[in-house]
Amino acid sequence: MTAHDPAEDGPDPQEVRTVIDILRKQSPDGLRQWPDAPSSDVWRSATRRAGWQLIRIKPKEPTKRAFLNACAKAFDFPSYFGGNWDALADCLSDVAPESENGTVIVWRDAASYAEADPAGFDVALQVMSEALSDWERLGKPVVVVLTGDDRDLGLPEFSQ
Repeated sequence: MTAHDPAEDGPDPQEVRTVIDILRKQSPDGLRQWPDAPSSDVWRSATRRAGWQLIRIKPKEPTKRAFLNACAKAFDFPSYFGGNWDALADCLSDVAPESENGTVIVWRDAASYAEADPAGFDVALQVMSEALSDWERLGKPVVVVLTGDDRDLGLPEFSQ
């Protein structure tokens, strides 16, 4: 008889409920941080159940180039994406959230980028904030959740 591995059962139901509750009850929007954010499986399950779109930005390393490449992949930017801050702003302005309920953009390990390149991180936040303002005008809630270690990024907590 083989031992049962609880990880095979999928994401922790309590973590999924926590994310769903935050999405449904608080309708968070803007830039938020969640240092101890749940796994990708939890995000995927929670957003699917809540009817929210999930976009994941997962840079391979804490650099501008890796962040821009991860954004291009996550948002399915066209091949002419220029790989710079202006091009990011332009392409994000052309992206419209697909879900009527809302969109969660999870930026994995953002704290590492904040430490490695504070100036670049600030520009990334500014570009994301401008895109959020554009999306807000469309009347659809969008939240960008920055994850990483327990460093304070100066943003409100997602879980509050």
